Amino acid sequence: MPAPAPVRGSAIGRYLWPALIGALGGAALAAAGWWWLSDRQQPQQAETGASAPQLAMPTLPAPALPPPPPPPPAPKPARVEPGLALIQALAPLPLLDLREAQPRVNAQLAAPGPARLALLRQDALRALPRTRALAGTRLVAPLFTEPLQIWVRADSSLRGLRDLDQAVIDTGPAAGDAQTAAHLMRALSGRRAAARPMQRQMADDEALIALLGREVDALFRVRASDLTVDAAAAAGSGTLRALSLQGRPPPPGYSRLADGGLGLSSFLLVAGGTAAERERLAAQAMGRLCAALPALRDVDALNWSAVRPEIARPAGRPYADSLKQARAACRAARA
Repeated sequence: MPAPAPVRGSAIGRYLWPALIGALGGAALAAAGWWWLSDRQQPQQAETGASAPQLAMPTLPAPALPPPPPPPPAPKPARVEPGLALIQALAPLPLLDLREAQPRVNAQLAAPGPARLALLRQDALRALPRTRALAGTRLVAPLFTEPLQIWVRADSSLRGLRDLDQAVIDTGPAAGDAQTAAHLMRALSGRRAAARPMQRQMADDEALIALLGREVDALFRVRASDLTVDAAAAAGSGTLRALSLQGRPPPPGYSRLADGGLGLSSFLLVAGGTAAERERLAAQAMGRLCAALPALRDVDALNWSAVRPEIARPAGRPYADSLKQARAACRAARA
């Protein structure tokens, strides 16, 4: 029997290298498969929220926030001149503001036509003639009191009301103020026919310039106006001062104010038409006025806080007879 042939290198390579290459290829395929499977699982972990465990961080409490600021208060309505505010409060009842039309008061009240309301200052009310045409005029309610304002230069020799007899006074463009100034001079003089002071009737700005320029000696006003603000500012700078209205008792038709000055009250009255129309209109006006008073006082406490329409203040004329029930309702609303 012949002996086997010896193993050669080429024969070993012929059997060993294919086995080695096959093993390396299997390992490479296994590595590729593992990488592919791990890459496929990462999106699923992201979708399901699974992740590697992490260190827990302590949770700190949220800082306390300050409370929100309160909402700003609603702005109040702008202040309205008291006569205009009364017209708005009584609308649609007819009302004539005759405070600044004194030379025409008698004609306005005595004119024929339906019953109508009128707003008069106390001095003009006391001066109404006792004629047949005005015999049916009746009072409805006392209203606001307007302070008298008399401004002079700081270096003026005028010290009191009596010093105004020979002074040049500006009373403003309103005819009612000019008439009031004349009545006041007569009342203070103690004579039935006092010398009427020399008067000018300029607008507020023009009058203030004239006073500072020594063209007039004093400014006389009954109503509140921009002049009050400008004159008060000038008084603060030492240029102007208010003339003192204190001392003697107030003349008829005038009121003494809490600060010692003089004031002129206004009244609501009814005229014209028949007696039944006047009584009905007076009761309606009193009811509307009492209902509107809280709003009027809220907007303009200076002029309306002291108004008591249910109190029958004497003013030289009788009050309407139909006001008893309306006055009782007004008192009940204030209680």
